[in-house]
Amino acid sequence: VEWDRDVITPLSHHLPDRLFGYAAIAGAFNLSGGGPFALSQIAARGRCFTEASQKQMQEHIFTELGHAEPDIYQWVEQVQKDAALRHTIRQRLAEQAVQPERPPWQVSADLHG
Repeated sequence: VEWDRDVITPLSHHLPDRLFGYAAIAGAFNLSGGGPFALSQIAARGRCFTEASQKQMQEHIFTELGHAEPDIYQWVEQVQKDAALRHTIRQRLAEQAVQPERPPWQVSADLHG
């Protein structure tokens, strides 16, 4: 997505002419009301959300939604094979996700994928 530069507080003295970032399809992770979370692998100062690793978040999703498989690895294999299951998981995550009221971005026609 392309961010609205007027709402960005730069941490340095210069912003590029256009600023692109990542926005999750489902919104900010909030399964079981524990989020949103900050990815611990992304360096930041003054975080306001609880840090979690990608692995911790995956394990949390498995615990909440992966009951049909005996372990996370078999569940991931099943999710990779089954488009309907992926859609169901995305729906469940979106139902509880934190959504911005007025997001500071717009989808850019310049981005594909």
